This record gives sequence, C-alpha cells and structure tokens, in this order.
Amino acid sequence: MVLTFDDGFRDVFLNAHPYLLKHGLPFAVFLSTGWIGRDPLMLTPADIRTMAAEGRGLITWGAHGVTHRPLTEVSPADAEQEVLRSNTRPRNDRRPHPPLLLPDGKYDGQIQALLAKHGFATACATGRTVNRGSAAPFALQRIPFEDEPLARFAFRLAGRT
Repeated sequence: MVLTFDDGFRDVFLNAHPYLLKHGLPFAVFLSTGWIGRDPLMLTPADIRTMAAEGRGLITWGAHGVTHRPLTEVSPADAEQEVLRSNTRPRNDRRPHPPLLLPDGKYDGQIQALLAKHGFATACATGRTVNRGSAAPFALQRIPFEDEPLARFAFRLAGRT
C-alpha cells in the first residue's frame, strides 16, 4: 500500500509531509510540472527540494503531465510532449523513469504504447480496487478517498471491496 498525492498542491508539503515523515510512512507525490510555483496553492521548487532532502527513502516522485490535460483528449504529439516534459529525471540519469499518474486516470492502448516506447515501467489510473499480482503495469489502480467515508476507505485499504 502506498499513499499517493496528485498534482503538487502545497498542502502536501505543509500538512501531509511532516506527519508522514514523523511516522516513517512512505508516500508518492505526482507532480504536474507546469504548475510548480505558479500559484500559492502549488508546491514551489524550494518546497520540493526540502521534501526530497527530508524524505529521502520515503518519497517516490512521479510524473503527472505538464498541464494536467487527459492524455486521451489531446493530439498524439501533445500527449508525447506531456509525458516527456513531465519527467523531471535528468537526461543523463540511467535509473528507470518515475511512475506516471495518468491525468484524470484516462488511458487507452495508444497511451500505453507511448509510455512503453519512452521507457516507463508503470502508470497509475484510478479505480476502486487493490492491485494484485496480475495488475496491468500501465493501468495500476488507485483508490480515491475524497468521496468516501473514512471507514469505507479503511475497509478498502484492508483489501476488502
């Protein structure tokens, strides 16, 4: 189980980050790179550097597009640019690409092929189920909690449907 946070909102830095570090809980942050530092509600480059330094070993950084546009709703060329420009990994870094969180959880076969072409190993969509060993690597499910009572969310985390 991994807690994930979308988009790069600053409240992750202000609220979740300190709590999760204090308790040694791993989590992932998926950044829409075009939003960084553009609005007081979004993470700043300094916030990201601080989180990366303090959360070494606990935080997985992932890509979430540049503009947060669903990749299935833009041209193939724009989808490719969204994927490539959202990857903040330095070009000379030989580690695998970070996971990609599909904006709005939308994907199709063309998007999956695009991710494979550019060396991504995984992508997350949205769903209401726990991933099992046979989960599709470019359509990993995430259980949103915003619209559910906390007890129901906890029930899902426990692996029950």
